[in-house]
Amino acid sequence: MWRTNRPVLDAGLRQSLAACRARWEARCVSTAPADRAETEKGVRHAYRAAGLQAPDVVWCNGPRELAEARSEPAAVKTVGPLVNVVDRVRSSVDPSVLNIVRREQMSAISAGMGHFPTGRLVIEAMTDVVPWSPGGRTSKRWPRLVNRLKVLKPPNWARAPLVHFGFGQHAGARLALYEFLLDNFGLERQLEPLRGLVAIARSCGWVMPHENVCFAVERHDTLKIDAVIGKLHAASGPAIRYADGWERYFWKGVRVRRRLVEQPQGITLRRIDAEPDPVTRHCMIDIMTPEKFIASGAATKVAIDETGTLWRRSWGVMGAWAAVEVVNGSPEPNGTYRHYFLTVPPTVRSARQGVAWTYGLAEHEYRSLRHRT
Repeated sequence: MWRTNRPVLDAGLRQSLAACRARWEARCVSTAPADRAETEKGVRHAYRAAGLQAPDVVWCNGPRELAEARSEPAAVKTVGPLVNVVDRVRSSVDPSVLNIVRREQMSAISAGMGHFPTGRLVIEAMTDVVPWSPGGRTSKRWPRLVNRLKVLKPPNWARAPLVHFGFGQHAGARLALYEFLLDNFGLERQLEPLRGLVAIARSCGWVMPHENVCFAVERHDTLKIDAVIGKLHAASGPAIRYADGWERYFWKGVRVRRRLVEQPQGITLRRIDAEPDPVTRHCMIDIMTPEKFIASGAATKVAIDETGTLWRRSWGVMGAWAAVEVVNGSPEPNGTYRHYFLTVPPTVRSARQGVAWTYGLAEHEYRSLRHRT
């Protein structure tokens, strides 16, 4: 079989690969309204490639409307079972594509495309709202039930409806590669079945395909991600929100209650002490600010050395919290020296060890580095 004589990835392909990845990263975080006509065209193409009849397309403004639409009693009889359109379409792709794109090229392309963590973040945020099947309950009990069952099942279990059946703008890791091959290797014929999936991901939030009905969801109208830590985060308002009113609040990747973000002044030492979840408790301190937490007398001074002061607060079996107070070496314009508070693991035994941890170093490595500089 004929094989291309191109080098692994020439300059043109590398540039095209970077541009393709940038496009899909932008699509993952897009909050623009869906192109409904393009989505419906893509749905028809994808179903046809999967060997299915074209479905009715039902639009929803967000995951809440999707859950409600799928929970209607009539939905059990009309929409049909979930269908894995993605896998069915992928299995229909002409195998000769492997003979046209060299193995080393495919490996380089896959490595260059990398992963799209935004999709995972959003899907994980929606695990408590999308029932397994039509007719599934969506009452306020549903999130609590899912959380209880997660104890008995692997974390991926709760995401199954979205991960294994739904797809869309957050499926960049799966679809960006196909778009790149379509655009750069003359594989229109071999990859023709995938055009529908690519069109869907380009034009809407995501879809949930059933045999007779394909539910299509608008894009989120709000999505806030801390670029430094790569996690959902919003210091004010929801980190993710859809037009149907569904929203979630996150603080540095941790889902928190709305009032912690909307009413930070309500966070008190008493409420922090009463919070049973250590992760949420740490978020509350972070929102209050470690400086105010320590200034209130809530933490105990544990150790002092040339790098700073180590503070700790323990709740016994409920966990502990620690921070290192360091002083800026350069004075402010008014002659004072600014103090910074660095949150560190509660197992830290000295300020030096805590500062070293913030650099990803062991205490002895940090001490040696300080001596050299």
